[in-house]
Amino acid sequence: MLQQWLIDNCNTKAPIIIYGNKDPKIVEVMVAALKSGHAYVPIDVTFPADRVKKIAEITNAEYIFDFSHIEGVFDNMGFSSEIIEETHYLEIAKYDLNKSCFLGKL
Repeated sequence: MLQQWLIDNCNTKAPIIIYGNKDPKIVEVMVAALKSGHAYVPIDVTFPADRVKKIAEITNAEYIFDFSHIEGVFDNMGFSSEIIEETHYLEIAKYDLNKSCFLGKL
């Protein structure tokens, strides 16, 4: 599950930023963040870029999950956070599914 991925890959307990609007996967990330001991910061796609950057800097977010479907929205912003776009998110979910299926066979 995504919560285990967050536990395994996050080095701090910094909040997780979720950037998007009306995507059902946002709820999955919210729940996974809370279950892994992280707060989450939802940011709507209507926020101006400078405000998004300031929120990321203030929270020291390690990961930003981007469900905006906007190409290159975080380009040239200089984030220290890792951007997890939807395609990477789907790879994580697929990996977790395979891992849990494997562990169920032990």
